[in-house]
Amino acid sequence: MMKQKIIAILALTLFWSLHLHAQESTVREVLGLEEKAKDTEKTEDVLENKMNSKDRKSFFRPSADINWRTYYLNEDHMAQRFRDYSAITTGLAAHFQTAQDSFFLRAGFYNSTLLASNNLSETDPVTGKGSRYAGGLLTLDDPGKHEIATLGEIYAAWFGGQKKSKQGHYDSEIIAGRHAYNSPFINTQDGRMIPSLAQGLFARQKLPYDFTVQGVFINHVWVRATDNWNSVEDSLGTLSMGTSSVYDSSTKKYLNHDYSNLNSNGIFLASVEYAMEKESKSPLKLVLQDIYVENIFNTAYAEAKLSASMQSFKLGLDGQYIYQQGTGNGGAATPENVYFVEGSDSHTYGAKLTGSWNTWFLQIAANHITADGRFLFPREWGREPLYTWQKRERTDGIGNATQYKVATGKQYGKEKTFLDDLKIEIGYGFYPRDIDKREFNKYGLPSYQQTDFDIFYRPSVLSGLELEFLVAHKRNAEEAEVPDTYLYTKADITVYNFIVNYTYQFE
Repeated sequence: MMKQKIIAILALTLFWSLHLHAQESTVREVLGLEEKAKDTEKTEDVLENKMNSKDRKSFFRPSADINWRTYYLNEDHMAQRFRDYSAITTGLAAHFQTAQDSFFLRAGFYNSTLLASNNLSETDPVTGKGSRYAGGLLTLDDPGKHEIATLGEIYAAWFGGQKKSKQGHYDSEIIAGRHAYNSPFINTQDGRMIPSLAQGLFARQKLPYDFTVQGVFINHVWVRATDNWNSVEDSLGTLSMGTSSVYDSSTKKYLNHDYSNLNSNGIFLASVEYAMEKESKSPLKLVLQDIYVENIFNTAYAEAKLSASMQSFKLGLDGQYIYQQGTGNGGAATPENVYFVEGSDSHTYGAKLTGSWNTWFLQIAANHITADGRFLFPREWGREPLYTWQKRERTDGIGNATQYKVATGKQYGKEKTFLDDLKIEIGYGFYPRDIDKREFNKYGLPSYQQTDFDIFYRPSVLSGLELEFLVAHKRNAEEAEVPDTYLYTKADITVYNFIVNYTYQFE
């Protein structure tokens, strides 16, 4: 921990030393020019042009930004026999970057500190399990830990062409190193303190006719709610192992997973995107993506988005399809320890209808996973892109199920009232599960209903400040009695979240 802090301090010192050196060099050059141009009428123009040139081209004119986050989380079980957990943490993400030109270097230091909790290291007396949510604010591997830190981002980047928007992409991009990468399956899943991060090579190219291609190789990941970087193979199961789909008739139980001997050389991702120009009255977006995890499994993803608008009313229709198949030996030699059974496959379909009118929106979505096999994607690598996803739960590990979600919300602030920028969202979902057939239920979830109430507020008095209050309630939907081990942290629980984010950009 001390070593990481020292590295971060040295990095900060180096950046600002270079910054001061660049300023000093510029001043010297300007003074020299002033002497030479003293007897001419163009002195002012020469100085101004030289300064502007320096501002554009000086590699050692760094920029920096910080994000301060404080997070309070409380787990409240309906059954009083279960132990409830709560914790409050605070942390800083500091980024330092050389001048933004066609080539630049960027580094990001992340830390998270536990301010208070009701002893996360103690387990529930009924099930013997620990905290699922509050413990994830730091690390689930070591609940007694009070601080974690990492040099989460350090990469070199080359950008070419034009940037389409402030948050958009350039025509050409190449990034090498540790990076906060985001895609439909592999992403930061930034729902705790330190997000998930990826290390590798990332390339993106804009093509004619509104096409974009992308190629990615990842060999290490920082998993959210852990405290170290892991290789791709070692990252699997760090949050939860679950059970295999192999049934032992002698014990009448599904065998537990053991991912300690998985073998893979990394993640290879390729994608093609088509986005019709926004000027069109019926914009169309298509995404084709393939993720190959060497020796373990392959995931192919297709998505189509069609939208239309008429005055203040907008309508969107989206569809998705996911095909997965085991590759190699599924990652291990023994059937119960593979991540994805060799030769098996799974199919997932999704549809979503969204309507918006002025500041209101309404969304209806459904996903169906066939009985061919489980939908599997490591929760360690990101948030799944299923349309029925809701905060604080996953569909990972589920098969032979159809689930539904409806959501609505309103965006305030356009009326220039005291509400400033306020957004309120309410969502409801129904998720049927079969706890007796673990071949379709890797993590043993009962059928449940989930209701979310989410508020985002950005006060105009302080730019960069965002407050979020989220209440996620999961209600047991099983008709028969559910064993405690399937109920604890999975249903009949309310998770309260209050998050303060403040971002400041140093120019």
